[in-house]
Amino acid sequence: MVSFFLFLLILLVFIFMLGEKGFPIIFYIHGGGFAFMTPRNRIYDDFCNRLCESCNAIIISIDYRRSPEFRYPTAYEDCLTTITWVHNNIKNKISPYADASSMYLVGDSAGGNIVHHVMPGGTYAKRITTKSSKTQRHCLALPILWRRRKNTERESQMLE
Repeated sequence: MVSFFLFLLILLVFIFMLGEKGFPIIFYIHGGGFAFMTPRNRIYDDFCNRLCESCNAIIISIDYRRSPEFRYPTAYEDCLTTITWVHNNIKNKISPYADASSMYLVGDSAGGNIVHHVMPGGTYAKRITTKSSKTQRHCLALPILWRRRKNTERESQMLE
């Protein structure tokens, strides 16, 4: 089971009641070399709170499973699972204040790598079974991007 943290300022609710269309959703995928850090770390918690306040957006910080306990491509699968679940449940379980037509994928370091691979056109994009075109905007901050080896059998199956 994948968990995520939802950042929604009370101020956003009042602004919505005054007639706003809805607030954009930003999926934030943390860094940490696929092995360290979580959304619970102070640095990411503070960042997501500031991002929520400065962008007037709903932030969903994905807590993907990390290595070495969970091997590649678990982190990618967890992020895809979360994004798909949010796409399918945006209005009835996430927030009636969300704007489903305005979604962003943001990640730093290892999170930037995940964004690169799960965004539309990315390596794992075809695994998203919902309308992934909703997440057309992306921001990669200091992404780790490399590819030096052949795909494993499991990776090859995922790409089919």
